[in-house]
Amino acid sequence: MSNKVGIPGRKQRGNGQGSFRKLPDGSYEVTITTEYYWDPYGKERRHVKRKRTGSTDIRDAEKTVYNLWAEYDNQRRGGLPRSATLAQVYAAWEDWYSPDVDDSTMTCYKAAYKHVKHLENYKMADISITDWQTALDKCPAGKRTRQNLKCLIGLLYKYAIPRDLLGGKKDNLGPFLKVRYKKGEENIPRQSLTDDEIALLWETANAGDEDAQDVICLIYLGGRPSEFLDLRIENLSREEHYVIGGSKTDAGRDRIITISPKIWPWIEARAGERTEGYIFCHRDSQYFRQRYTLKRWTDARFYPALERAGISNPLVAAGGGTIRHRITPHSCRHTFARLAGRVNAPTENISLLLGHSQTDMSRAYMDLTLAERRRITDQL
Repeated sequence: MSNKVGIPGRKQRGNGQGSFRKLPDGSYEVTITTEYYWDPYGKERRHVKRKRTGSTDIRDAEKTVYNLWAEYDNQRRGGLPRSATLAQVYAAWEDWYSPDVDDSTMTCYKAAYKHVKHLENYKMADISITDWQTALDKCPAGKRTRQNLKCLIGLLYKYAIPRDLLGGKKDNLGPFLKVRYKKGEENIPRQSLTDDEIALLWETANAGDEDAQDVICLIYLGGRPSEFLDLRIENLSREEHYVIGGSKTDAGRDRIITISPKIWPWIEARAGERTEGYIFCHRDSQYFRQRYTLKRWTDARFYPALERAGISNPLVAAGGGTIRHRITPHSCRHTFARLAGRVNAPTENISLLLGHSQTDMSRAYMDLTLAERRRITDQL
């Protein structure tokens, strides 16, 4: 017999906060639900935690179920209070989220968080959409930082809601925020390399310029620059000519990246006889085979390679007071997309190669085989 009624004179437990039943020997067994899930047959199941009191006193049963639930609830919330402050939620989220993304992504989120630090001592449950929107509108940083801030706010809610850190509130306010353009902040897209510029790179690369070879590899692999520098030999298939890599989104993380035969000899040469380590690593003696930071690789390898190839790359205004080179490492990703657009393949397939997010349903119907991936990359 299940008993959910509290002891007279004591506050009754809420729904989902455990129950107890009397056993044949007169003692009680306490049960709390720790997780609901769906089995392979579509039936809802639950994981439970049980504990016997060893006592025939119903008051001991009531006390045990309360303590067991309180212990689980505290563990579920990571030791944080039910109405945690923004600072507490952000610190817990950062510890949980950062191991699964690259350092550059977390650096962007940390820079964005600085613009809501004036709210960090407020309970996150009490921060209104007006508070968030005002912080976004008053943020003096560029549009990209404000976009990162909106994304960060949404991620904080996604972390806090299932852990019951918002005092019972379940609304994610992130999607309702708007990043507004400021004066002179037109959306100027990054420029891809032209066919003539690619030809200049090939000429320099075929003459033995390893930096130009790396730039071409970045183009033909199609990944984000940070993903390119993260590629490891352990994830390289020398037989099938692909590498597992990617980050940032669920669609982009740990995806199969097929390697065009045009660049495979250079990939193979960089891996050599090694069985581990970064593929595109430091060649300098001081940092030999260590991972490049993106800024270091860009300044020491990327821009010099363009210069030696005779590619003009002046500084240009990118809107909102931002100044950058006409061609940046991210331009190689745009170049891959442009080249892939010439291949007779569905746009959705190209999007998956780039690691762009798709809905769960569309991804289920668009999962690419290795042969389909290779057919696209081999035609670039």
